[in-house]
Amino acid sequence: MAMEKCLILTSRGEPIAEGDMERLGGGQLRVTVQGNEAELVAEHEIVQVVGMGEDNASWQCMLIEQDGHEVMLCVLMKLDASLRKNIRVATHFDSYIYPVSGMWSGRREFSSVDISCGGLAFYSTNGIEEGERVEVVIPVTSSPLLMQMQILGRQELKNDRSFYKAKFVDVHHDHECMLREAVFSIQMENHARETAKESRQ
Repeated sequence: MAMEKCLILTSRGEPIAEGDMERLGGGQLRVTVQGNEAELVAEHEIVQVVGMGEDNASWQCMLIEQDGHEVMLCVLMKLDASLRKNIRVATHFDSYIYPVSGMWSGRREFSSVDISCGGLAFYSTNGIEEGERVEVVIPVTSSPLLMQMQILGRQELKNDRSFYKAKFVDVHHDHECMLREAVFSIQMENHARETAKESRQ
């Protein structure tokens, strides 16, 4: 049975662990959990599993057992395929956007606010209009990606700056896989940082 990467979340959607998943049939999943997080997973009776396969599969599962790094899960129900795209992670990076359909030229710097498999929120200078298409350089993937996105909305701020929300469009499958891995990785890093901060308090 082929293995695929997955992310395990609590029933409230908070990340717990990454792993390699096997679909065993009969409504069961076996996940080999990375690091020492298998015991953390075992503390939860109900978890969400977000697969990184091509079929966008996500499930709500019940824990059957944990043995070392492996956890056995029973699928309770399939979740909406949009779950994976909607996982947004806070991350800060500086990069550039280029006009595709706008009235401006050249390139503009921006600072990210958060990213998901479906889009990006960022700060940049005023003058980018809702509905415009831009090209964006995403530097947080395993190698930098040049992707197109459409501006969904903007909110003007002080000092000639705006907050923008955008969705990725015409996404190549390979790029989606790289983006998904980056989003999952950032989410786990954020979770580890929060956990470490709580343990120091």
